[in-house]
Amino acid sequence: MSYKATITTDLDPDSLYKVFAPELEDAKKGFNDRASYSIEKKPGKLVFKVEAKDSTSLRAVLNSISKLLSVYERVRNVVENERNTIPDQGIRAKHANPAHAKKRN
Repeated sequence: MSYKATITTDLDPDSLYKVFAPELEDAKKGFNDRASYSIEKKPGKLVFKVEAKDSTSLRAVLNSISKLLSVYERVRNVVENERNTIPDQGIRAKHANPAHAKKRN
């Protein structure tokens, strides 16, 4: 018996592809000859195609993909929240104000 599943996401496809890229070579080879997955970039989305020989292998691959997606989403939310809560400190380069710059001869 053969199982197939597809996961499609529109959450930052270019960055997500980079996150999954290191895993792709192992995934293409198959995790243990029982399951494999591929990633396809489409305009504005990323598509994961999973194939497995049994339901246990299918579930394992889907869990791996969904776990990494969840981690990525949480990290992304933390980064966005940090950007929104850190006030602009008005930090300038040293001697940006000409009145404070020393004359060099």
